[in-house]
Amino acid sequence: MAIEANPALAEHIKSRFPAEFRSGKLVVLNLAVGSEAGRARFYVAVNNDKISSLARPADDSNEFQEVDVEVRTLSSIIAEHGAPAFVKIDVEGLDEVVLHEMFVAGCMPRL
Repeated sequence: MAIEANPALAEHIKSRFPAEFRSGKLVVLNLAVGSEAGRARFYVAVNNDKISSLARPADDSNEFQEVDVEVRTLSSIIAEHGAPAFVKIDVEGLDEVVLHEMFVAGCMPRL
C-alpha cells in the first residue's frame, strides 16, 4: 500500500508499478494521514515536491500550489486494509501522529 497526498506523485506510483496496481497487489491512496479525519490543504512545492506538506510553507523562495486533500487516520486505514508488513514514514513533522495511530491500530514494529 502507498499513501501519498500529492496527486501527481500518487499517479506516478501507479504508473511506476502498473502490473502491481492493476492486479490489486498495490493499493494507492491519494490522501494525507493525520490525527483526525477530514479535509485539508496540502501545499505542493512546484519545483521541489520533496518539501510539499500539510504545514503552510514558511519558505517564500518556492512556489506552492494548494491542493484540497482527504485526511484519514492511519488506524482507520489499517482497519480497512489490514496491518502493513513494512512502513516508510515521510510525513514532514507528523511522525509522532503516525506512530501513535499504528499503536492505536495494534501494529507494533518488529525489529
